Amino acid sequence: MAKFKPKLLLLLLPATASMGYFTLVSGSDANILSKEMMIMVPLQVLAFVYVWYVNRK
Repeated sequence: MAKFKPKLLLLLLPATASMGYFTLVSGSDANILSKEMMIMVPLQVLAFVYVWYVNRK
């Protein structure tokens, strides 16, 4: 049995969440502009968290 690595978990969680989010957005019955906005919002939130984290140090 292989040892569990925390780095693998840090890669698998965002990958799984992004696959689920992509499936949700792709399956939604919205116009193309709304789909583009739904895709950009999580990226903007992640960018905000990253900038906040870097400037905190």
